Amino acid sequence: MNASTLQTMKEAKRWLLRNGKVPFYAASLSPRGATDTEEDCAKLVTHAEATQQLKQHQENGKAVGFELGFALGPDGTGNYWQGIDLDDIKENKLFGFVRAAFGYVEYSPSGNGVHVIGYGKRLMNSANYSSGIEVYSYGRFFTFTGNIIRDEPLKDYSEIFNQDPANRTSEINSSKRALNAGSVVVSPEVYDELERALKVVPAESYENWYLVLQAMKRLADSDRAYAIAKNWSISSSAPEHTEEVFNRKWEKDLENPGPLSYKSIFMLANEHDPNWNQHSIKPSNIHWQEIPLTNLQLEPVDYLIDGFLARSLMVFVGKPGMGKSTAMVALCAAVAGLELPNCSLRPPVKGRKVIYITEDTDQFKRNIIALHRNYDIALEDIDASIKLLAAQRVRGEQLLSLKDMVSRHTAYTEDGVMLRPWLIFDTTSASFHLEDENSNAEVATVLALLKAEFYEKMGCSVCMVAHSGKNASREDLVTDPRGAGAWAGDTTLTSGMVEDRDGQKYIVLGKRRYFAKHTEVRVGLVSTPVTIMDNYGNAQDLQLESALLEWSKPLGREHSQTSAFDAQQKQLDSAVLNFLHSELLHGNKYTLNGLIGAQSEISGRPGKDRIKQAASRLTKKGLIVKGEGKPGRADGWSFDLTETGIKEATQNMS
Repeated sequence: MNASTLQTMKEAKRWLLRNGKVPFYAASLSPRGATDTEEDCAKLVTHAEATQQLKQHQENGKAVGFELGFALGPDGTGNYWQGIDLDDIKENKLFGFVRAAFGYVEYSPSGNGVHVIGYGKRLMNSANYSSGIEVYSYGRFFTFTGNIIRDEPLKDYSEIFNQDPANRTSEINSSKRALNAGSVVVSPEVYDELERALKVVPAESYENWYLVLQAMKRLADSDRAYAIAKNWSISSSAPEHTEEVFNRKWEKDLENPGPLSYKSIFMLANEHDPNWNQHSIKPSNIHWQEIPLTNLQLEPVDYLIDGFLARSLMVFVGKPGMGKSTAMVALCAAVAGLELPNCSLRPPVKGRKVIYITEDTDQFKRNIIALHRNYDIALEDIDASIKLLAAQRVRGEQLLSLKDMVSRHTAYTEDGVMLRPWLIFDTTSASFHLEDENSNAEVATVLALLKAEFYEKMGCSVCMVAHSGKNASREDLVTDPRGAGAWAGDTTLTSGMVEDRDGQKYIVLGKRRYFAKHTEVRVGLVSTPVTIMDNYGNAQDLQLESALLEWSKPLGREHSQTSAFDAQQKQLDSAVLNFLHSELLHGNKYTLNGLIGAQSEISGRPGKDRIKQAASRLTKKGLIVKGEGKPGRADGWSFDLTETGIKEATQNMS
């Protein structure tokens, strides 16, 4: 076998194509049949063949939205390709597993999970959703992303995961504990004390260094212990104490860390500074001043968007992939006073600028091009209003370097009223260096600095974009971000992008310190298809999508809302219905995945999410229904038109 598992995988005939969760054979583009049979294995191809066939299909207008997949299962030698799916590694605390995993390790398509490929004996397929670990070695495939974490020689995971069916759950949990080496459970306060103690212990001494690593390795919360120990280690001036040396020692040499207790670290700290854990705040230094309650006047709300978004220390949340950044670009344009068609959101005065710090500048540029083309806004006007910066994941005190930029981009009205720019961090994880995003102490420190230095002293409005802790819905108005509770508790405004049962998206306000005339904005999409040339001289179809914002009434309204966006939805529904009807006349039927794959043939060339929303609305209106499918086949059904649907499609054609 190769030293590279990925190279061995590429040479193996285990590759196919996938659209959504449906696998297809690369050559014929037909859905995969019964898995792991001789006929099935004969239709799987190498990575090079699958890549070439995918390119040919797409050049012929087929396989739109398809991606490469790797089939797990027997390879005819008596061995099996094994797959371990680690779901949401942050939420399930699986970083220790990822660090210990061998073979081929890559991020999953969501970016939140990890796929591990092994090779050896047959594993029992099992999924333990509470632990976030799924194990497969037959009848499944993994989407290939190429977003590599590690590529090392093949590893057989059967010794870790094979177990009697009755003991699968206990085996998964025990393997999770085994790979997160550590057995000593302590409270979060002890970790805080250890962090303070290590500030007085020099890391240059090898004896100190090795003792501390052994003691920290025994702790059960491996992620927190790893972060504390690593930060302490790299603070050393010793040239041999590099991050690489630390990781090698932590991951390989300390699998059996020994009997040293974490309390030995406190003993070391006492040797160097007996007062390391004492506080020096003197109550006598604090002066309390009374605030008079006479001659009071009402202060007006300082709005960025009239009746809706006020100056605030704000967090804006939504689940990954929902379109937060696209919606934020439209909000930025509205705050800056750029004219968006059919948009009723207005600033109290034009001229305010926006400083946008993002982890993905390329995506932001695409959103700006879409804004320019879809709404005919000059790029010069956008550039004058919105300043783009790449996120650098800085520590709290390093944020102060932004104060000069905030001052330079401060504008003034004709009456001399100061307009501080809107400062946006997209996302929190890419902008702020936090050892533990679940630590309220760390998050509160960053928020306190932003609040004191930017929000209060400079009068600047600050927005932080974050992922939500769960799928947000319009009914429960979830506006709390994932991680520490301080994100919501220490800010002055929480807001979120949510989705109703029909797939319609909204921006809603949560906790706030002012009365808002509007608390909800409906988010639509304006989409323009474009064709560009890629680096290899091939035509490439893209969708330029911009958000369309309009006021929305809260839940429980009795009268329907009519708007330009409603007309746009109706136009999209008609396009999908007409396409299904036209294809039905030619004897062709489509599943939902088939519809998405044929998006370039539908009028307006809508994106995947818009096709899903249109199909949902057409089904609820009784215009289309799911036809009868083949038992055991997820893709056996297809859409049929009802009599009402055929009648409406016929009227549309006439």
